[in-house]
Amino acid sequence: MCFSTAVEIKNFISPSPVSDLQEAVGVYEIYRSLLNELQPERLLYLVICKRTYEGIFTERFGQLILESLKIRLLIFDERQERIFKWIR
Repeated sequence: MCFSTAVEIKNFISPSPVSDLQEAVGVYEIYRSLLNELQPERLLYLVICKRTYEGIFTERFGQLILESLKIRLLIFDERQERIFKWIR
């Protein structure tokens, strides 16, 4: 079976990382629901920069959200302009 990938790119630039996370998770869940219905073979990833990942996503709060909602991450290193890590 071959899978294709869909990505939702999110910049965490507001003064509140929690607000950014709330917005990103909401959009991610909407896209995931639509893809599950329309293109179930596609895997959705939330794309964030390495700096964001090393912030809220490494804290217990962020880890809890990732684990409980089973969010897939693609972490991009802005300085090296490459993918840093995939988390399924």
